[in-house]
Amino acid sequence: YENNQSSLVSVAPISVTDNLITAGTNGIYVEYYSSPEYMYDDARLIMGPMAFADNVITSTNHGIQMYFDYDYYLGTDMTNNAYVKLPDNIIRGNTFYPGENRSGVNWYNYYTSYNNFGDSTIDFGQLLVDDNTFVGGNYGLYYYNEGAAYDAYDNHTAIFSDTVVTDNRFYSQTSAAVYFDIDYAGYNHYGNLVFGDTLVARN
Repeated sequence: YENNQSSLVSVAPISVTDNLITAGTNGIYVEYYSSPEYMYDDARLIMGPMAFADNVITSTNHGIQMYFDYDYYLGTDMTNNAYVKLPDNIIRGNTFYPGENRSGVNWYNYYTSYNNFGDSTIDFGQLLVDDNTFVGGNYGLYYYNEGAAYDAYDNHTAIFSDTVVTDNRFYSQTSAAVYFDIDYAGYNHYGNLVFGDTLVARN
């Protein structure tokens, strides 16, 4: 929050591996609050990969919930060459038993990268979902991205890197194994909005 004058914040890789999780809500919950917010004058935030591997997750809500929300000031008020790299998210080798009408992995992004200026850049990283087993629930993977790069000006760049969904097993979802919904991308946006490749294969 409020980084400036060529400051650097570096976050090492985060791993959640080999756990047996039984949860009365989400099995694993990830959110960002004011990270980044008010960055300017060549400030940088660099986050290493975030990996969830070889876990067995039984939950009444989502197995893994990844939550990016405008209301939590994610990627707001960046200017003057500020740069942010959020983690690549690696979800591999897990088994999910989500709750009824819930998802094994729920990736939710709502109007982030808001009100940014001046050659600033935010990279939301790659999403890799590989070699997992999804049993039950409404969706295996639910990907929802609404309003990305909302109200951005002066050559601001927002990047959503590749989304790769490979070699997973999906059983007994009531709606869809894999669901993608991208709405209002680049709404009132006067900079650069980049989406990487999306690959869904060998599932």
